[in-house]
Parts: sequence; C-alpha cells; structure tokens
Amino acid sequence: MKNKKKNIIIFSIVIAIFIIGIVPKEFQNDTFFNVAVGRYIANNGIDMKEHFSWCANNLYYTYSHWAFDLVIYTIYNFFNFTGIYIATIIFSIIIGITLFILLTKRNNNPIVAFFITLTSLYTTRYCLTARSQIISFLCFIIEIYCIENFIETNKKRYAITIIILSIIVANFHSATWPLVLVLFLPYVASGILNIISLKNFRKLHIKKLERKIKKLSNDSPKIENYKKEIERLENLNIESSNYKSTIAEYKIIRKSDYNLKNLFLLILILLITGLLTPTHGTSYTYIIKSMFGKSNFGNISSMYYISEMLPIIPINHLSMILFCILLITSLTFLPSKIKTEHAFLVLGLLLMTLQSGRYVYLLVFLGSYVLTDLITQILNMTIPDDIESLNNFFASKLRYSNINSTYYYNFY
Repeated sequence: MKNKKKNIIIFSIVIAIFIIGIVPKEFQNDTFFNVAVGRYIANNGIDMKEHFSWCANNLYYTYSHWAFDLVIYTIYNFFNFTGIYIATIIFSIIIGITLFILLTKRNNNPIVAFFITLTSLYTTRYCLTARSQIISFLCFIIEIYCIENFIETNKKRYAITIIILSIIVANFHSATWPLVLVLFLPYVASGILNIISLKNFRKLHIKKLERKIKKLSNDSPKIENYKKEIERLENLNIESSNYKSTIAEYKIIRKSDYNLKNLFLLILILLITGLLTPTHGTSYTYIIKSMFGKSNFGNISSMYYISEMLPIIPINHLSMILFCILLITSLTFLPSKIKTEHAFLVLGLLLMTLQSGRYVYLLVFLGSYVLTDLITQILNMTIPDDIESLNNFFASKLRYSNINSTYYYNFY
C-alpha cells in the first residue's frame, strides 16, 4: 500500500512538470475580454448588457461565465497577466492530477492511468488556457467518476458532489451546463437496455448458435456441442449466476443491477440547480440560442460565425483519430470488452464531436476512462501477476532518473 501511494505521488509530480512544459504561454483573445467583463461585474454588477461592442451599445449579453470572469479579473488585478498565466498552469495541473488519480481509483492501475493521462493532456494542450472551459472540463472529469461510483454504491456523497459540480458549471460556464445532464444519458440508456436484454438475451444467443450450425458441414463435431448449448440455454434461468458466464462471450459487459430510481431522482434534482445562478436561468437557454438562434447579421444562425461550433474535419484533429484507433484496436483485435454505458458514452461523444469541434477535448478527457478500462483488462488477462511490479519499476525509474528540466520548461 505504501509503495502504491509513493508511486502515485511520483507520477503526479511528473504530470505536473509535464503540464508546465505544454501549457501555451500565449493568451487567447477571450482572456482579455474575460478580464474586462470581470472588471465591469466587480464595479457594476450583472446587468445582462454588452458594454464592449465596437458597433453598438447596450446589446443584450448573456454572462455565461460571470464567476470565471470575476475570478480572472481578481487575479489580474493583483498579479497582472503573469498571475493569470501561473493560475492557468495551476488549474491545468489540477486537471491532470485529478484525471490521473480518478483513473487510478477506477481501474487500480497507476501505470496505465499515467500514460493515458499524459497522452490526453498532450493532445488537448491547446485547451489548457485562461478560459472558462478549464473549469468545466475539470467538473465533467469528476462527474463521470461520481456517476459510476454512485451507480455502484448508491452512496450519497457522490450524488452531493455531482450537485455541487452542477452549480459550479452553471456559474462558471453555463454554456456547457446542459452537458451535466447529457452525461447521464449513457448510464440511463445502459440501465434500460440491460433490463430489456435480460428478457431477450436467451433468444438472441440461441439464434446465433443456430446460424453457426447452418454454416457447418453435417459431419462437424461442433454441431453436437452447439445443440447441447442450445438445450442448456432453453432451460437456463436468466436470474441464475450461469447467466453471467453465458453473456461473457460477447464484447459488451452488461451491468444488470442498475438502480434507475435513484439515478432519475438525482437527475430531477440537477434540473433545479441550473436556476442557482444570478443570470436569470440562462443555463437552460444559452446553448440553444447560441447554436440555433438568429444572429445579428441576418437570419443565419450564430453558430455559423463561431469556429468552435462548426463541424470538424477529422484529419485536423489528431487527438480524435488517436482515440478512435486505440478504441477500435482494443475491441477488434484484443480480448478486452466494453461496458454498455461506456459504449453509449463514446458513441455519443463521437457524434457530438463530429457536429461541433468544441467537444473534441471532452471526447479525449472522458474517453480516457474507457481506454484505461480496456487497456487494464488486457494487461490483467495477459500479465496479471506482474502489474504491481511493473508499476513499481516505472515509478522507480522516474524517481531516480535525471530529468532534463530545460525540456519541460520550453515555452516555445
């Protein structure tokens, strides 16, 4: 246990050093706007009007990240832009170490979590900047961990954490608040599917075996085995423990004991948390208006003027391509299996990413849970006795190696 804690500390230190080296030193244009809006809020409060437009005055403006603007302005007021840069590094380190620790807790494999975390951070390094997304990404990373643990344990602390995260997102980045609810959909769909599949699995598996029999020659010895399996399935009690061994032949892992009642109750509570913001309920309407509402430049939707909301060109997004390659390889050529909720999560995030470039980073961060789970399965099946020693080996190498700090402090 002591070795494991030591390893986690060592890996966390390396992740922190790695992040210092990859966080862009340049600010995005939005950062300067955030500072200006934060200054206005600090001096005048939230009036839901736009005061910095060069073409018109007193336009309606949604303060979708008022709390973040206020924090950024406060940091700027005391420490100037150097303070904002250092704060960005600190927030990024928190994201990296949080992702690593939560992946380790879910799969009990620090070495896999470490490499997946480094890969995720490097491919999403351009999002590690002084924008409100740095807060919402952290919240969503924690939310997925809490949802999965809440489903498994029904412990209230996970539900309370999700409620707190929802309130934070509603105030720091309300444009993404609907995703707090959307991230529940894969787990709700999985729970419903598992209830249905328990009733229909036996018939589907019998049909699969019958198709195999038809493809074989009449003198094949496998026919008798398949017929015996069909007979066993016809007499199988799907509530018995034998059901799990039968279903294990598939690439999908189903969880049959979802507590959908508690899950729906939590979602209903979260629906109310979007009101806990001084921006007049814009958490519910902002994303709809920004994506589908008319712009100030004619009848064309405003989403066509915002680059991050446009559909992506996959070849320009290495992170998504890398994620898809690892996922497909793990499921097609290796003996790993994907959970139903993870399958729905990945499919949903992929569809969202193809529709809008802003979700690429979310796919990588949340997809890390799926990849870590698949790779850990493979390692446990191939070298189950050496996992702990492998973790210790890499940790010891990192502990005693002479890391060239000039590499990590290369700020372009």
